[in-house]
Amino acid sequence: MCCICQEIWTNYLIKDVMYFQSDVSAIQNSLLSNNMTFLPTLNLYQPPDLHRLLPPAFSAAILSEGRMFVDWDPYKLSESNMKQFERAGCYILVDQTKTAAKSLSFGVSYVTPRGRVYHIDIHCKDEALCRAHIINHVKNACSQYTGMITFCIMVIDQALKETVVKYCVENLTLSHLPHDHTYSLYETDLTAIGKAATGSKAKY
Repeated sequence: MCCICQEIWTNYLIKDVMYFQSDVSAIQNSLLSNNMTFLPTLNLYQPPDLHRLLPPAFSAAILSEGRMFVDWDPYKLSESNMKQFERAGCYILVDQTKTAAKSLSFGVSYVTPRGRVYHIDIHCKDEALCRAHIINHVKNACSQYTGMITFCIMVIDQALKETVVKYCVENLTLSHLPHDHTYSLYETDLTAIGKAATGSKAKY
C-alpha cells in the first residue's frame, strides 16, 4: 500500500451499528435464564476510575484515535467530558481491571416517533467484556422502562460484531432488525464537528 493510501486509511474511524428489538416482559424472561456468573464484573463509572482510562493501555489501545463515542458522536476522553455525561444521566460502565481499564460503555435512552430507543456504545476488544456490557445495559433498560424497546448497539472493534449478534439473538432472544450499517468518520469530519461544537450548545 502506498504512503498516501496508508495515511487515508489511518485517518478515519469505523464503527459497526446493530439494531435489536423486543418487549421488556420478554427480555426479563430471558434475563432470568441467563447466568452472569462467568461474565466479568462491571461497575458504574465513578470519577476515580478516570485514572484507569487515561493510560495508553486503554486510551490508545482501545479507543479509536483517542476518541470515545456517545450516542453516535465522537468525544475526546477527558475529565470534563466524563462529568458532562454523568450530569446528563448517561449510564456509564467500566470494568474492574486494575492500572488500566479494558472496557468502557455508555447507555443513553430517549423516545422517538417509533418508540423507545436505548443506545449502547461499547469500547472494548474482549468478547466476554462485550457481552457483560450488553447484558448490564439491557438489565438497566428493563428496570426503567416497559413495552417495546429498540437497542442500538455500537462497537468500535469490528471483530465483535458477530459476538454481539449471536449473544443478543441466542441468549437474550432479541429480534435482530435489518438496519445494521458501518459508520465511517473521517478526520475532516472530526475537525468539522470540533468547530461546530465551539459555536453551538453541545448535546451533553
